[in-house]
Parts: sequence; C-alpha cells; structure tokens
Amino acid sequence: MFFRKHNDQMTKVLGKYKILEELGRGGMGVVYRAYDIHLQRDCAIKVLLPEAMDNQRAIQRFKSEALAVAKINHPNIIQIFEVHQQKPYFFVMNYVEGIPLDKHLEKIDLQQKLHLFSKICLAVAFAHKKSILHRDLKPANILVTKDGQPIIVDFGIARNIEHTTGLTKTGDLIGTPKYMSPEAARGDSVDERSDLYSLGVILYQMLTGNVPFIGDNVVELLFHLTTQDPIPPSRINPKVARESDIEIVCLKALEKKPQKRIASAQMFYDEIKNILHNRPISLKPPSLWQKACNLYRKNYIVFSVVLILITTPIYFYLVERSYTASLKTSYINTKCDFIDGTLEAIYTQRRSLDVQNAYKKIEKCYEYLTEIMEAIPPQKTQQISRRINSHLKFLILTNFPQITQKKIPDDFAIRTRISLSPDGQLLAKLYYDKKFYTSIWKKTSHETLDELVKLPCANEKVKIAQFSPDNRFVVYRNPQHFLTIFDLQRKKNIFKYKDGLPIHTQFVEGSRYVIFPAFEQKYQWYIFDTQTQNLQKLLETDKPEKALVSADAKFLIIGTVDNILIYDLPQRRLHAKKPTLTRRSYQMVVSRNSKNLFILAMINAFVIDLQNPEKVLKRATKYISQKSMPPLATGNSRFLFSDERGNLNVLYAEKNKLNITSKIQHNDGVIEEGYFAPDNFVILSKGSTIEVQNLDVKDLITTLKMPSRMEDAQVELNDNGLHVTVAMQNLVNEYTFPFTKLTIQDPTLRSLIKIEKKGRSSVDLLKKLIVSDNMVLHANDFAFVVWYDNKFFFQKFWEASTHMLFHEKTKQLHVFFKNMVKIYDYQNGKVLGQYKVLLPKEEQINQVLFSKDGKNLYITMFNKYSQKYRLVKQNIAGSLINEISSIKYKGSVIHELQDHLIIGLAEDLRNNGEFCIIKPSGETVYMSQITEKVRHDQISAIAVSDNQQFLVVGDVTGKITIWKNAVEPQLVTSLQTVAGIERIIIDPNSTYCSFFTQNNIYICDLRNPLRLFTIYRGHHKFGKSTFNRSWTKAYLPDASHEILVFDQDYFVDDDTFIKKLRYCDSALSNTTDLATYVNMVKKHLRKHNK
Repeated sequence: MFFRKHNDQMTKVLGKYKILEELGRGGMGVVYRAYDIHLQRDCAIKVLLPEAMDNQRAIQRFKSEALAVAKINHPNIIQIFEVHQQKPYFFVMNYVEGIPLDKHLEKIDLQQKLHLFSKICLAVAFAHKKSILHRDLKPANILVTKDGQPIIVDFGIARNIEHTTGLTKTGDLIGTPKYMSPEAARGDSVDERSDLYSLGVILYQMLTGNVPFIGDNVVELLFHLTTQDPIPPSRINPKVARESDIEIVCLKALEKKPQKRIASAQMFYDEIKNILHNRPISLKPPSLWQKACNLYRKNYIVFSVVLILITTPIYFYLVERSYTASLKTSYINTKCDFIDGTLEAIYTQRRSLDVQNAYKKIEKCYEYLTEIMEAIPPQKTQQISRRINSHLKFLILTNFPQITQKKIPDDFAIRTRISLSPDGQLLAKLYYDKKFYTSIWKKTSHETLDELVKLPCANEKVKIAQFSPDNRFVVYRNPQHFLTIFDLQRKKNIFKYKDGLPIHTQFVEGSRYVIFPAFEQKYQWYIFDTQTQNLQKLLETDKPEKALVSADAKFLIIGTVDNILIYDLPQRRLHAKKPTLTRRSYQMVVSRNSKNLFILAMINAFVIDLQNPEKVLKRATKYISQKSMPPLATGNSRFLFSDERGNLNVLYAEKNKLNITSKIQHNDGVIEEGYFAPDNFVILSKGSTIEVQNLDVKDLITTLKMPSRMEDAQVELNDNGLHVTVAMQNLVNEYTFPFTKLTIQDPTLRSLIKIEKKGRSSVDLLKKLIVSDNMVLHANDFAFVVWYDNKFFFQKFWEASTHMLFHEKTKQLHVFFKNMVKIYDYQNGKVLGQYKVLLPKEEQINQVLFSKDGKNLYITMFNKYSQKYRLVKQNIAGSLINEISSIKYKGSVIHELQDHLIIGLAEDLRNNGEFCIIKPSGETVYMSQITEKVRHDQISAIAVSDNQQFLVVGDVTGKITIWKNAVEPQLVTSLQTVAGIERIIIDPNSTYCSFFTQNNIYICDLRNPLRLFTIYRGHHKFGKSTFNRSWTKAYLPDASHEILVFDQDYFVDDDTFIKKLRYCDSALSNTTDLATYVNMVKKHLRKHNK
C-alpha cells in the first residue's frame, strides 16, 4: 500500500499506459486495467509473465492470441488496439466493465438467458468464419456489460485453423476440463465442433444451474465426460419440458462424436432464434430405435442380447435415478457451502464491511435458500434463515444508511473538481457551452437538483468556487479573471477585483468579511466587508502556499515557500514574519485556544507562540518519519497523516504540544484525500470508496462504495443523525445514518461536561441510564437528568447517592442516600416522599431490587463484623424487614422471577462467582456448580426471558453462560467477550439476547448462540447503553453525555423488518429483491408449521 496526495505521480507506467489495477492473471499472462495517456481512455493490457519472457514457445503462443483476436472485429468479441512485439511483450485491448457470465445469469430469467446465449453463438460463428477457434469457452471468459452485452475475452489458447504453428501437440489438454469437448479431453485434434460442445455446456448450465459432468478429481471428471451421456435438463429442472426444443438443441450440442453435433455455430444461433420466436427447429429428437442402439453399443460386452432387452431399461433407470439424486445432493451442498462461506466472510470483514455489497451477498444467500428449501427439511431451512437474518440485522442493517441520490446535469460539463458548500446543500460545477460558466445547484426533494444561477467564469483547473459558511455568498473568478463575490440571496455580484485568487479566500466572522490575495507584480492581500462594501489592503507577500485564520479571528496566517507571515487583523498590522523552517510540503493549524500555530512537515513539527512569535519550539515527534507522507488534511487544530508503517494517525494541537488522539483503523487502499468533518469525524477518500471514521471511538462507522470517483465530501451531525454528502461528476449522494439526539439544554449542566483530549469526561456524569416509555433518565451520584415528552430538566442532590431504582408500574424514582431513601417524580424532579432502609449500623447494602408489585425491596446486606451475608425483604409502606435467607457470598445481582429469586454471588478472595435460586420462603432450590466450563468470576448481570425458557448470566471478565429453564437451569453454551458484562437484556420474543460492556453492545440468537455480533460500530457506548423494554429503540450516550436514540423495530417485528428490506432494495436502484426472497421463505415455513 502506498499513499499519495492528489497531485503525486506514484503509479506504474508501461509505455504510454498508466497501470491502474490488476484485473486477473493466468498461467501465461496478467491483465491490468490501464489508462491511455495519449488517447485519454481506459483500456486493458495483457502482459506476458516475467518468467515466460525468455520462453520462445510461450512468446509464440502469446503473439498467437494477439494476432488471432486482431483479425476479429465484432461487437461481442474483445478488440485489440496494439501489439508490442518486443520485451516486455504485451498487447492492448478495450477495457470491458462487466461481470462474468455465471454471475450475470443469477439475475435474469430463462428468456433473457437465451437472448444472451444467441449473441454469444453469433460472435463464435463470426470467429469461426475468420478461421479462429477459441478452445476455452466458459462463463469466466465471457463478460456481460452494464447494458447486457456479452463480450468474449481471453483467447489465450485460441488457434488459427488456416495457419497451424505446431504450438499445440497431439495429446495436449487444452481448455477447462468442465467445459472441454470429449475429443479435447482425449488429446485428439480439434476443430470448430469443439467450441460448439463448450457452447452446449454453457447452455446446459443456463438450464440446470450446473455443468453436465462432475467428479471428485480431474481423472474422474474426464472419465465421465468421455464415457457417460449427460442427464437431460428436464430431469434436473422441472421448468424445462421433457424433449422440448431447447433440450433437444442442448443435448445435440453435447454429442460425444463431433460429426453428430450441431453443424456450426451459425446453425446453433438459428436454432436458438427459432425457439425464442416459437418457430419449429430443424433438429429432431432421437428415435426409440436410436436410443436402443445407443444402449446396446454401451453394454454389448457385458450383457447378452436377451438380457439387454429385458434388464437394461431397469438398470439404467436405477443408475440415472441414483446419478440424478447425487447431482441434486451436490447441488444442495454447493448452495449451502456458498451460504456458509458468504456469512463467514461477512462476519470476518465486519469491522470494515461495505454494507451495500454485503446486502447484495445476503440477497444471493436467500435466493439460493429459496432454490433448495423444497428439498431440505423445514427445520434446516429455518436454521439457515435465522443465521442469515442475524448477519443481516446486526452487521448490515444497523449501519445501512438512508440513501438519497441526486443527478447533476452533465450536458456541456467539464471534468474538473466540484465544490460543495460546508453543509453540502449547494454545489458548484464548471460547464462549457461556447463559453465557460459555473452553475450553482441546490439539493431538493426530487431526483434532480435545482439550478440557482449560472455564473460566467474563467476555466479553473483547481477549486472552482468557495461558499461562505452560511451559503449566502460564493467566490469565483469571472471570464476577465476578476475575483467576484456573488450574493445568492440578492442574485447579483456585489464585488469584483482584477486578478484576485479564490483559492486562498478566507471568510471571517461568519460571512461578514472576505480576505483574499491578488497578483499585482507581488501578491497583495485585501479584506472586503460584505455589509459596508468597503475594501482595505492588508499586506504584501510572496506567492502564498497556505492561508488560514485563527478561530478567534485575530490572526491571518499566510505560508509562502520561505516564510510564515502572521498578520494581526484587529490592529491591521504585520505581527511577525518567520522562516518556514522546512522546504518540504507542510500543513498549518492553529490550536483551539488560538494561542499557538503548528506547522507539520514530513519530518518535524514546529510550534509558534502567536502572542510571542519569537518563541519557536522545534520538536521532532515520534509519530513522524522520513517515510511518512505529508499531512492529508487539517481541521480544528488537528492533522491527519501516516507514519512509516502506513498507519493513519490524528495529531491534536494543544498548548505547545502535539498529542496523538487517534490511530485510525482503515482498510487497505491508496488514501487520496482526507477530510475532517464537524465534531470528531473524518472521511477517507480511496477513489470510488470512502470510509467514515469516528475519531473519539477510533472505529470505522461505515464503508461506502461510490458509483464513480469522489470529487468532494461533507459531513454534518445534527439532532436527526449523521449526514454524509458526496459529490461525483454527475451525481450527488447523501447518506444519512438516522438517529434522534437528546441534547442537554441546561447551561449549568453543560458547563460541567469538559471533554478531555482522549474523549473521556473529567466529570463522570453517567452512572445509570433508565428508559421507560417516553422517558429517558441518566444519573450519577449527585444528580439526574430527564427527558420526558420533549421536555428536559436537571435535578441535583445535596449528598452522594448510593443506589437508584426506578419502578415501571409506579413510575417513581427511588434514590438511596446514607440514611434515607427519597422518592422523586421523574416528570418534574419533585420529592414525593421518603422512607428509611431498616438495617443495623454494622451492615451495609450490596444490592437492592424492587419486587414486581413495587411494594417491597429485596436487599443483599453485608455484616462488617461477622463477615456474613444475608438476603432481606423490606415492606416500603409498613417499614417491616424480614430476613429471607443467609447467602454464601456477597450478593452482587438480584433478579426476581414469578415465584423465585435469582442471586448472583461473588467470593471476593477467590474471584469465584456462582448463582443460586431461592424461594421467597428462604429455601434454596438451585446452586450453580463451578466447573471448568461454567467457571465465573464475580457475577455482574443476570437476565431471564419473559417465558422463563432462558437464563443468561454474565460476569466481570466477560464470561457469559446461557441456560435453558430458568427455574431448573441446564447449561446450553458459554461465550466470551473482551470486557466485563454490565447489563443483559432479552427481547420480548425470547429470541435474541444483548450484552452491554463498557465499549460495545453484543447480540446473539438464543436458539443458535454460536456467534456474538457487535452492533452500532463507530458510535459511543460509554458502558451505560441500553434498549427499551420492547427492543424497538437503542439508547447510546455520546462523548458529551447526550443520548443518541436509534430505531431498531426490525430486530423484533417481522413487518418492520420486511419494510426495512424493501427500502434497502429501492435504495440500491432496484438491483436487489431481498424482501421478496425473505417472504418466500417465511411463507414456506408457515405452510410446513401448519
């Protein structure tokens, strides 16, 4: 992997061709996608492998392929542009952007397959007329373009019939075994009829989904191919009628003897056309006598004439039936293996998953399931469906964005950079229609953009326009190369200046002032007041390389090749002039407090005190080396760059130091540009792929595959979600990751929240998060915050609390202090009452729980003197306290069942954890046995499904055990996470279980608990995340302790799940139909469940 900036030239070149990427390789050559620098077009180059450069036979065969294809000029055959007949040996072809035939066949019906096959036959017929044999026809060598045109490629073993060179000797195996003709398999000489057999195999695969012959190895495959007749397609695919025209044509092409096959590729084409137009074909099915003769010839040595007439039909019926069953079993196993492999690949790539591509793979899994579900038991169908759904719901749909695509009119468009406004709502694009002009477009609710204005302009090769932060003004250069400021509200130019340069334009105090340079023998800097229309000259400099304004609008910093100039804007004077200290490429940022200027080069970092510019600190940092690239982007006092190992780092400028805040995990690929977004997000551009990262979490939110190369991008975070706007040459895509943000509206409370450099709060406000209906409450020892019916309030305590309980039925919050429990109204924070917990002075509370009726408290206590533990029950109204039972160890968790209590225990000295089940009378009915398989540390969380079918236990080391039957537990399995379990929640349907740790949320399927899925990657969890009781919403505290609320109805509601899939299908431009396949499987299972 290598890094380069936008203008770097670090690519491979072969003559006038720039190598872009490798497309594939074979035994003789490797094919690259390249760019013809002279003709300015994409192409494909096949280069002879280095190890074959001195092999004369390989060179002759390589040239033979080039000369063979060069003779052919057909729209469905790859075209040769150039043949280089000296080292390095290569030839240039047109670049075909398509997919292999077998992948395309999965998306179309039989009628469309036959139309496609007819075009392939016509192309082969054309090649045969030119005396060229392909000799390796197979789906992998036929590409299908976006408009559905087949292109035959890879004539690597093609042969000229008229000029045989002796490159292939009798006995050589030429071609791919599964698509090889019998004569080629025997090593005999071949002619056009060998290609016809390969076409027959392709047609057979179109009809049945498989090739005619299979084997455990090549020898077995070639034996079947040369001795056995293919199973008629009608016996494998019921949609193909027995002895139908298409079956007759297919089997005729697969005849063992070449002289019995279809006469030519042209005849093959004619017969397919007859079928498509419902005309009679010229071929006839074999007669009964011919079939009998065939049977006799195959078995005359073994059987006598009498036995042949009596037993052969029975024998062959049984053999063919067994072979058909074997073929069906192989077909089912192949589909199941594909599903297993696809799900494993998605899970393995979950940290860097392209959700759109993964969604299409899931659709293919469901398509295959619908094909085999009639042939497998319903239980297996349901098991496979559940596994697919788990990967779909938790790895894909949780990060699948809402996609809005807008088309940019591209008539008269010039290929140059597109400029987006800071909020992504406006864009500027350069056009040419007898003269150059810039169109300003605005996003709307319909598919296309609205054109606000056309601005005659100069032909810019860099950024064509710059928008003000409020989208009020746009700065560009008119045809006379005057810098021009256009008012988008008043729809008129408000200012022009000759030879002004928009590239270094800076907006100050919102949109009030515009600072820009102009070239007048030297570079002059001016400031323009958009309100008073006043223009004032600031200073004169050499050619500027960089320019920025400090956050407090006090300093304008200009970087040239030799100097850094610091200009005091309020005083209107040059504050300091310093040498750049580096001749290499560099970037500049000002610290958040606007006191220091940081200059980052490839080797060193320099810090300049803006108040005392004479003070320069030269500091080499361990994060920068000579092998690292220059910074890709800067933003809000941060740098993005790579170290010598290719890792991406984010440096944060604070006071006079550079501190590393994030090491970004990213996928392989050349990072061309990086963009800092508001708050803590960064966008990495890799050609047509972008990655959205959260710097606070240090994790990837999503990977997005663009239809074409990205030109500009913006990210906006608001109360409705995260919005990523990406501009391409003719499209603007907006990707929205929706959520609702519950903001902290109290200024006093906000002032308490100070986020440090590492993203942790200096005041740990969040100790408990409680969700109930339309109320969200989070609290610490000294306060709680409530959002209720779109209202917000903040309640402080006068002393530290020890425990906090909220009862669902009474809707009351009970806060435990040292000597008292206060009852709060969660709607307004008022105290409704208070009571005492009746415990002796020598005892302290370990854990407390409400009874389900809300009238009693269950409390585990510890006696400091006797070092013993006990479980008690206190009546809130009567203040009565009763001991239920003494317990073995400290009670760390309490959970109430209908008639029992489950107590999580912890033995402090040995780090052993157990759980016991106790009746309210005090009788212990179950005590877990510590074994190697279920050995727990301190139990930290317990959950029981509503139907009491499942009991789930977690401990502080991340160990999880899942049990059947909560009252009489039987161990099902154990799982492990990387951090301690803080909360466990089971969904109302008793289907899924979620585990909350400090930094992650895990989910597993209780009926198939083999795999843990991490959800909502790239978002803060902060250890106190939770779901509501119905599992329809997830609540995630962010870095500022505000709450992000995600809708997840599709986890538990089938109708919402299907609705979500229909949206995703439509968002992918109707290239998928996953919702239909899911409904088909559900209908099939309902029918069998009846």
